[in-house]
Amino acid sequence: MLNRNETLLPVREELFQNQPRLTISAPTCVPAMEPIEAFLDAWGYRLIGEVATTSQSLVVMAEHRLLGQKRVVKAVSLAEGFCRDADREALIHEARFQACCPHPCIARAYDVRMTDRIGGIAMEFVGGLTLRDLYHGVPCPQPYQAARFIASLASGVDALHGMGVAHCDIKPSNVLADGWTPRLIDFGSAIRFEEQNCPTEFHRLSGTPAAMAPELLDGRAAPGPVTEVYSLGTLLYYCLAGRYPHSGRQPAVLLKRKMREMPPKLDALRSDAIPRLEGVVLRSLSPFPERRPQNARVFAEELLDACASFVSDKE
Repeated sequence: MLNRNETLLPVREELFQNQPRLTISAPTCVPAMEPIEAFLDAWGYRLIGEVATTSQSLVVMAEHRLLGQKRVVKAVSLAEGFCRDADREALIHEARFQACCPHPCIARAYDVRMTDRIGGIAMEFVGGLTLRDLYHGVPCPQPYQAARFIASLASGVDALHGMGVAHCDIKPSNVLADGWTPRLIDFGSAIRFEEQNCPTEFHRLSGTPAAMAPELLDGRAAPGPVTEVYSLGTLLYYCLAGRYPHSGRQPAVLLKRKMREMPPKLDALRSDAIPRLEGVVLRSLSPFPERRPQNARVFAEELLDACASFVSDKE
């Protein structure tokens, strides 16, 4: 665990002259509902209604006409001209990554379809709200349950890593709570580890700066198990505190804070904080990658050990 008086990593000021290295994928046009209905009908689905709209996609609920199964369909408008092939390839990669891991904490993708103008991924329907919906500004009232929830998610992330895939955008709005079962969604930023094996390639990285490890923000490292542990730690902190551990609208500001400042202590934010659990969370948020749990499996084990210790102490 970090000493709060310890000097954190020095920040090279020149990094901020051309910030951000991070690039968020350019938004594509969101398809309108009317052509989506025709698109789904030709695919064998009946449109039920809209679920969400993002800067890049329209997410709808649909039912397969023959099987009667509900699916969530993410639809995007394909770009014109030479960008269309890149959009198609990105959609296929996203579907493959989401379909590759049969872990119960991963929401599965089942099918992908593309026309000249619209592409779509048919995914498993998962009931429940996202962690952002549940805990934004309102911390989880049960820290013990939150830790077990994130430990379950970490086991799914570890299974994903075992297949050579990094999600790269683990954040509150990408995790659904199906009861007390976490379900990881939105693989639009996912990569295979070997695709980002050199920091000089980081202009292709996408993700959410508030949930990303500092070594990703400044290009010192490529995505891997230890950077995903940082995101999982951020997620648990969010559940316990109702906010991200560090705030800031610009990646440069976030990077400075992640590298120079400890997040507010949980026992200062809630009276029922569990000291050993807080220690695991703070280790996972260390700006020093070597001081974090080195993979999602170890992180999950440490969380469960902290929970077991808490239960033992209560008895």
